[in-house]
Amino acid sequence: MFKIRFRHGRFLIGASLLVLAQATLLHGAGIRDIRPDLTAAAVVFYALHHDLRRGMRCGMLLGFALDVLSGGVVGINCFSLGLVGALGGRLQGRVYSTHILTTLLVSLGLLLVGQLAYVLCAAQFYHLGEWPTVMRRFAASLLYTTVINVLAVRMFEAVFVERKMTLR
Repeated sequence: MFKIRFRHGRFLIGASLLVLAQATLLHGAGIRDIRPDLTAAAVVFYALHHDLRRGMRCGMLLGFALDVLSGGVVGINCFSLGLVGALGGRLQGRVYSTHILTTLLVSLGLLLVGQLAYVLCAAQFYHLGEWPTVMRRFAASLLYTTVINVLAVRMFEAVFVERKMTLR
């Protein structure tokens, strides 16, 4: 039997570093101007280990920090990542989150909802361009972030979750 303990302090430091990297370093980097959303990957991971309220709070907090640091309209990332956190928290305990196929499908579904919410909100405030171009970038960014998330989950598990073997 395993006793599982989530390391909140480590997650707070790691998520802060991911938000800083997302808002500053990754703005110039990317493949054809498509960047992975590392903050969304952290929110998906946190939400699948906690309940609805904690997942939503984590998403909204990291989204707000990302909005403030990126200099855009405040609230778009907050809403979309809060939605991802709420839906991921709703799935907590209902999915086997350590299996790679489940991680892939759950990440894809949650990130699809989050990025769709982001694009629909951003369309109200920014000129995004032609819709076929927007949808190609949307799909590429979604797939890129999903692959990064599947790879990052193993690292997040090693750093943020402590498992101790207990005898009954």
